[in-house]
Amino acid sequence: MGSTGERSVSRTSDWAPGHTSRALVQRGHRDLVMQNVRADTDLASDQAVLQLEANGLCGSDVDQFRGHMDHLVTYPVVPGHEPLGRIAAVGEDFHRRHGVEVGDRVFVEPFVFCGGCNECLSGWYSMCSRGEWYGYRAQVAGAPPSGGLADHMVLELNSSLHRVDEAVPTEVAILASPMSAGIEWAVGRGEVSLGDRVLIFGPGPRGLCSAYACAKAGAAEIVVVGLESDRRRLDVAGEVTGAAVVTVGSSGRPELPPGFDNRFDLALDATPMAVEPVVEAVRCVRPGGRVVVAGLKGRRATQLVTDDVVHRGVDIRGALGVRRRSVSRAISLLTKAGDLGPMHADLVPLGDAVEVLMGVAESGLPTSSIQLAVTP
Repeated sequence: MGSTGERSVSRTSDWAPGHTSRALVQRGHRDLVMQNVRADTDLASDQAVLQLEANGLCGSDVDQFRGHMDHLVTYPVVPGHEPLGRIAAVGEDFHRRHGVEVGDRVFVEPFVFCGGCNECLSGWYSMCSRGEWYGYRAQVAGAPPSGGLADHMVLELNSSLHRVDEAVPTEVAILASPMSAGIEWAVGRGEVSLGDRVLIFGPGPRGLCSAYACAKAGAAEIVVVGLESDRRRLDVAGEVTGAAVVTVGSSGRPELPPGFDNRFDLALDATPMAVEPVVEAVRCVRPGGRVVVAGLKGRRATQLVTDDVVHRGVDIRGALGVRRRSVSRAISLLTKAGDLGPMHADLVPLGDAVEVLMGVAESGLPTSSIQLAVTP
């Protein structure tokens, strides 16, 4: 969604036409290269420039690298849609809308939304059919980078920004995205409340943050299910949230104890690609219980027997993206939490990001890592 705003002198001391940024540019499937991206025009009044501090990596970045996101991506593109940084330049209209000044530290949500459709007006701008996402937008010649795998990126007026306290370390602040998903999926869509029993499939960053959100919401019991190769992250789930953990076979098919049947108020599936957890989730919730499906499956079909859903009154809900209030709550939670111990991101230099993405695309997230983030 390109800017049509009037050109103006931006509120900055050092940004001017001719500024060159380092950025990773994806030209096609598994084709990601470092380039110098030159901005040849003035910043528009309704734009800003973010100097990146870090950009979180998630599963969709890996899918994009593999070429599985072509329905959203237009090449060439600068990937990265979980940016944390400081305002380096800001146009007057952007300043009036967002109230930010040069030097402000902010986390930026992925969406560039239209602001006028029913979804946007109801707060679900992540569902906006006329909007775009940072990191998937085509890189325009002569413009600053449009994604977070860079040292600078352009921000459009219809963005959602959140100030981040200076005291929050980078490796904790960059958890704003998975933590907001955990809050939205578990507390929002899942309606977790005091005394609930919760079963979570998948100890990835969003699964762990879902467990953390459930603990903060007062859940009486939290069980996190993962593979044996997830042992490090399962241990973190137990240490940080007090969750019990269950490991399943390497095939990914859960073989849960019989005592799990009809037990949980909420089952949340945060696993990528595996469809079996959806079936197990329905089996494990109590009659009238809730199932939240948040893991994308690559359009694979499940073996779910829908009669089981009907007879037991199970409420199945999908979850995609988050609302602004969940991001605000996540940042507040991270700010108050201070030290989360082992639950933090590992920081990767921009120059090593291609190698890291190639490794994750082939072998998955390193077993020692909770989250990865790229720094300039």
